[in-house]
Amino acid sequence: MNSRILIAFSLAACSYGQPLSDVRPPSVADGISEEEAAKGRALLTEAQKAYGLDAWNSFKGAEFDMMAKWYLEDSGWLDDPQNFHFVALQLGADDADLMFLNGPTMGEGWAMAGGKHFDIKNGERIAKAGPDPHMKVPIKNWWFQFPFRISEAPIIGYGGTAEIKGKSYEVIYATWGSAEPNDKEDQYVIFMDPASKRMEWLNFTHRKANPAAVISMNHDDFHTVEGVLVPHHYMVYRGAPAATDQKVHENTYVNLKFIR
Repeated sequence: MNSRILIAFSLAACSYGQPLSDVRPPSVADGISEEEAAKGRALLTEAQKAYGLDAWNSFKGAEFDMMAKWYLEDSGWLDDPQNFHFVALQLGADDADLMFLNGPTMGEGWAMAGGKHFDIKNGERIAKAGPDPHMKVPIKNWWFQFPFRISEAPIIGYGGTAEIKGKSYEVIYATWGSAEPNDKEDQYVIFMDPASKRMEWLNFTHRKANPAAVISMNHDDFHTVEGVLVPHHYMVYRGAPAATDQKVHENTYVNLKFIR
């Protein structure tokens, strides 16, 4: 899944008509050299191995419960916090089922299969004309699979090192379309702990909702499940990492298991 259908965070009060945001690290702002591309790919491979790439590749899918809590009014959910059961039907793809565990549609759900969107009622999928609000199903699937699927990006480069809250990180840049900003594809900057190889912070754009937006995400509460390292909590903020305390939303995983 590429950035065309990613991230549907509602960023109320953001202004439009601004220039495209650009989160590229300074070292790749003038382009990505062959050496930077090779080093970026190599670091990403190291991270994926640390996350349990071999174990990940041995599984067909995964399922988990999640609590999604928002700090903005327009969350796209039917309840807040919204609790749901999620089944990623095929790792490396977008197909998934999402079943609500609370709220007015408890016991019902949304699904995506073969690029099409469905409602789930009485255990049956009912085709629908458009996607669910904010593209929740593929988005939740993307973020769960992010450490492994971000390598699908054709443009990857090494962004040097950076410090967040006094800690030094190796920086990896990834995007689609063009290394420079474009109005269709999102940019991603990964801040990787050089010792553990954990992707602890992300910085990214959100072209779909606001071309000028800059968003950051902090991953924590890491646990290894069946050989795969998974951050069980992440918090999303407006702005660059640690540049603001304006929370957008947070997600917590529980009862995670993989499917063979």
